[in-house]
Amino acid sequence: MTRRHGRELQARKDGHQLSTPRSAQESRRSKANNVAPKPWPSTIYTQEDLKPYEKFRKLYGERKYAREFPKQKQTLSFTDDLPTEIRLMVYKHLGLQAPGGFFELWGPGTWPCRAEFRDNIFNPTLDAATPIRNTFRKYAAFRKVVALMRLCKKVHGEVAELFYGEQNFRFSNSNGFVMLGAWMHTIGAPHFQCLRHVTVQIPMRDTDDRCISSLGGWKVFEQIVAKRGMRTPMYGLDHKKQQQQQQRVTYAQHRYDTAVTGVFQDLKSIPCLRKLELLVPWNFPLLGNLVCERGYLEQFDVVERVRHVVEDHCLDGSYWAQLAALKRDKLEIALVVLHGLRCMDLEADAYFVQSHLRTARWLAAYAKIMGYGFGHARWRDGTYQVAYDPDPLRALSETDDGKLEPPEIQAGMHVQQDAPRSSEEGCVEFQVALWRHWEMIGQTW
Repeated sequence: MTRRHGRELQARKDGHQLSTPRSAQESRRSKANNVAPKPWPSTIYTQEDLKPYEKFRKLYGERKYAREFPKQKQTLSFTDDLPTEIRLMVYKHLGLQAPGGFFELWGPGTWPCRAEFRDNIFNPTLDAATPIRNTFRKYAAFRKVVALMRLCKKVHGEVAELFYGEQNFRFSNSNGFVMLGAWMHTIGAPHFQCLRHVTVQIPMRDTDDRCISSLGGWKVFEQIVAKRGMRTPMYGLDHKKQQQQQQRVTYAQHRYDTAVTGVFQDLKSIPCLRKLELLVPWNFPLLGNLVCERGYLEQFDVVERVRHVVEDHCLDGSYWAQLAALKRDKLEIALVVLHGLRCMDLEADAYFVQSHLRTARWLAAYAKIMGYGFGHARWRDGTYQVAYDPDPLRALSETDDGKLEPPEIQAGMHVQQDAPRSSEEGCVEFQVALWRHWEMIGQTW
């Protein structure tokens, strides 16, 4: 006998009828009848509107739960509700600018070179007493800017424009152009397009250790860049094109030229750039041993004389044309002579000092005919301030009248395209012809 039959018999003896349990379906129906029906979730579509979509589950589900957003916002937004002017005031209040409004990303002491090329610019013995201000280490420690840029795209663009556009980025040491190229390559075009003020040492390719003139020098430079967490652009060498042009260019020279050309192109693409200062250390042999016959220069006007001496006698004459290609409205280009810590006068090493100050006078005349500004600066208290007033050191001159001095340039004098042009080849040919003439005179005697 089963348990159910036993319970039925016991119930009959007691005079009760055993109630049979309801099925699961009946219990669910009873519960459904007692619970109030849920409202239709969509506020846009009705059930009649969605009948054509019943066979399509995803389309039906999207429309079934579609609801209208409230017309009035429930919360305030920093980026949408506050005006741009107030947001910029908030950014400035957070202290996103360096003290003094500049960063020295490539200062003295960052590139290893011999002391005689540094002691007249920055005294190595005074590094501990007067450290360089706002170096790359301080720039890398600016975490507030990075944190704000990660909030959203809108804040990222506003903070980047404020941070990169409101302060001066300096590259004051040798090979500053190459480091500027690596820095811009690292931060990317969206950031360096916001630059407004750049100060960089003028590019100069020589055979000394101030310039990256060897493959070993490039390896040292790449190690410095890697330690800073930066990336160096790739510089290829087209051997076939080199053989076709029949030029003997080393790999290091090719990389230096390519880096300088790339930086000029990047600077030309910056629409917001308003000021570009090119530093010229006073003891740079920019024009080399300036030997040019007066008879050759007298064939041309004063403007062409200055252009010939600076561009044709410069060790890197091709860079001047790339600098001239940057000229445009609202962009101020200036040449700045950078003096060292020591005081210079004619009593101390007059020949050495005057040969370089004479180069500065030629550069001042060249800046005037090209429409550039011309200033001077001196290292003091770990930094320098550029001034555009007359430099008293540049006015010093020797009593030797045989030295080639620049002519007087009046206001409004500029290079004329249709004027007779001089050249380095013509200058050499004139010197050779003059030497032969004097040899013939000597033979007659």
